[in-house]
Amino acid sequence: GRRASLPGLTLRNCSLSTAPALWRSRAAYGLACTSGNRFDARRSGVYVKTGPRAPQRMPRSRDAVRFGASEVGSVDLRGRRVASIVSDIYAFAVSQDVDGTAIRSFLAAASEGESDQHAVGLGLGAGDVLWSLTDAEHAGDPLQAVINRLSGDCREFQALTSAPGEERFPAVDLAVDGRATYLVVPGTGIIRHEFVPDSPCP
Repeated sequence: GRRASLPGLTLRNCSLSTAPALWRSRAAYGLACTSGNRFDARRSGVYVKTGPRAPQRMPRSRDAVRFGASEVGSVDLRGRRVASIVSDIYAFAVSQDVDGTAIRSFLAAASEGESDQHAVGLGLGAGDVLWSLTDAEHAGDPLQAVINRLSGDCREFQALTSAPGEERFPAVDLAVDGRATYLVVPGTGIIRHEFVPDSPCP
């Protein structure tokens, strides 16, 4: 490996909320910005920087705006597509072209009542397929890790469930390489996973 510097990513009163995702001369990343001592949702978000150009803030999806989701926890980049997890009480997985067009998103997690969900993994696969991983805890039920896959208008999911009494999630992160899917499994490490949806699209 080698070390590479990426100057000019941050803005005044902003700091990185994710590690940058790189594709050739392009970087995508999350910024958390403040105004005084308060979180500045208008400047925070997903940014893309291409070569020496100034960083460009990506628009949020309609649902992310509606529910005030502006904290960026994950990003991925593949060609001209950038993906992100933006969250508040609700978390959304979002993908779009680097010029801010062709936005696609879905609800990836929600924490309310006796349910606690967190979108912890994200990946862009071949064919602009958007993946996410959600760790879910429901009162009285085993822990779950839910893999979501959005391809075109088809959204599918696969729920992985811990054994009764197990206090670890079945998976805590996700990565995609082309058409291959990988999971980070506590106590095991990184495994290649065959995605088998619980309810396949027609």
